[in-house]
This record gives sequence, C-alpha cells and structure tokens, in this order.
Amino acid sequence: MKPDPVSNWSIKGRDVAHHATRMGNLMAGFSGTESPHLQDLSVEVEATQNGRCEGKKRELHSLLAPSEFREQGCRMVNYIADYLESTDKLRVFPTVNPGYLARLIPKEAPEEPEPWSKIMEDVNRVIMPGITHWQHPRFHAYFPSGTSCPSMCADILTNGFGCIGFTWRLALVVK
Repeated sequence: MKPDPVSNWSIKGRDVAHHATRMGNLMAGFSGTESPHLQDLSVEVEATQNGRCEGKKRELHSLLAPSEFREQGCRMVNYIADYLESTDKLRVFPTVNPGYLARLIPKEAPEEPEPWSKIMEDVNRVIMPGITHWQHPRFHAYFPSGTSCPSMCADILTNGFGCIGFTWRLALVVK
C-alpha cells in the first residue's frame, strides 16, 4: 500500500497545493503530469517590495488540456440535461437507508487512477440512488434551488474563473 499523501502535507502553500491537486487528479482518474491529457498551466506569484506581483513559473498543479476539458465538459452538460429531462420519471425521495454508502464504496481511495467512465458509473450506481430530486415536479418542500439553464451556466463561468467575487479594494469605507 502506498503511504497516505495527506501525512506528507506541510504548511508551505506549494506542498499543500501540489498534494491537494494531485489527490484531485487521482480522484478524477488522472495520473498527474505524466498523463498526455494534462498540462502544467500554473504560475507561482511572489510579492515584490512595492506590493506588486511578479510571475515565476512553477509547477503547482496540472489541468486538463483544453481539448480534453471541452470533451468532458460536453459529456457533463449532456448528462445533466438528460437528468433534468427525466426527473419526472424518478422517485422524489430515495429509498435507501442511512449509511447505505458504506457498503457500496471501498474503504480506501484507489491507488491508481480510474477512467472518467468508471467514476460516472459509480455516480449512477452509488450516488444517484441516495439523491432527493429537488427538481422533480412533485418535490414541494424547502426552497427553490438554482438549476435554471442561466444559473448552471453562471456556475460554470464563475468556477472557470476560479476566483471569489470581491477584493479589498471593493470594500471601501464610506464617509
């Protein structure tokens, strides 16, 4: 068995970012920078004396190549569109018992990457049976959730930018 990557984390941001991204890549089925679908698109930023930043190339994490991102993104949009078209055919509430996931998932994360198709099979086999379908026409509880097409597209857009929507400059004191 390989050592637990979390035990190797350190306080230094580079190490945490590297390990977190590595774990994310493994969970998504990618083996790291040696994968032909991944490329290093990161930049390390260091502050200078005047407070401005200068970019310095450094490997912090890897991302999907744009062509692979487009392919997987289209698959995910189609998956969600198919789901939304068929919610009325699903049960509103799950019929699973509390703790049902424990017997369906492995005790340990996979040591080797798994293909995206296997992950989606697990979503359908393991996750979907436990979902309350908030978009079902007969779900009349709690509060509405943002799953309109514009809302989902906005989520993709904001997640693509990967930034929070404010800065200290926008929090000016009003006199």
